Amino acid sequence: MLQGTVYSSMGKQYWVKTEHGLYKCVLRGRIRLDDHGSTNPISVGDSVSISTIEDDKVLSGIIQEIHPRNNYLHRKSTQHSNKRQILASNIDQALLVVTLEYPRTHIQFIDRFLVTLEFQNILGCLVFNKMDLYNSEQLKTIERLKTVYRNIGYPVFNISTISYRNIDKLKHSMNNKLNLFVGNSGVGKTSIINCLDKTLDLKTSNLTARTSVGRHTTRRAQIIDINQKIRIIDTPGIKGLGLIDIPTEKIKHLFPEFIKVSHLCTYSDCNHIDEPNCGVLDYMEMGEIAQSRYDSYLSMLQPDSRYR
Repeated sequence: MLQGTVYSSMGKQYWVKTEHGLYKCVLRGRIRLDDHGSTNPISVGDSVSISTIEDDKVLSGIIQEIHPRNNYLHRKSTQHSNKRQILASNIDQALLVVTLEYPRTHIQFIDRFLVTLEFQNILGCLVFNKMDLYNSEQLKTIERLKTVYRNIGYPVFNISTISYRNIDKLKHSMNNKLNLFVGNSGVGKTSIINCLDKTLDLKTSNLTARTSVGRHTTRRAQIIDINQKIRIIDTPGIKGLGLIDIPTEKIKHLFPEFIKVSHLCTYSDCNHIDEPNCGVLDYMEMGEIAQSRYDSYLSMLQPDSRYR
């Protein structure tokens, strides 16, 4: 059997890249029963084994085995409230594209994304796009946000797909990685990918005039080879990332700035809420931990926040 990586899917067909080329595959029926928690038993990025089928027109095969995943990202299924949709798997680096306006990316969405990455042991990066559109006050807000996340340890880039600002720096950070691009609809993920490889002409669309909300252009996740060193997963725009698999008691361990000072807490099991002599609360009062990050933490502890 051949080993390969799932590059894209459409319905019941999967395109798997192997050392011998790209194979159009179907899934062996019994595998469909193996994962009841997700709507898609196979996702882009999965490592699989395939058997080949004789076909004069196209390389064809059957997916016989799905290998264990190193990690994955998912969202709540739009059609099944009790299931998840896996966006991609075996990710080396995830880049969240952020826009202050046109459309607005909410702070809690950023923090939920980063917590999910910490839980899955995926490198996280923030990409502030559309820098050419902001006024002086908006630019100051972005600088404050950059300071918050850089101080925690996350790489941050300011870019523009109009002027190509910092595109080369962003591209350099993606070398030798499978990079997932994610963000709300309309933030410019596909435009950024077009800038990274000028030979591409992936379809993009403008924001809706009435709501300033992006329209879905990317309909399904797919892997794009930029060059021999860089692979990109382009994904449809998403509104939220569920914390479905993350136990509530583990969330406090997924904020790097909390971990850094938690040894100062009087109680080893401190939840950083109202306990006396809490290192996290003390550092927040001193301004060393951002209030916005702490507010995001509290919101994630709420029972109704699991699928947001």
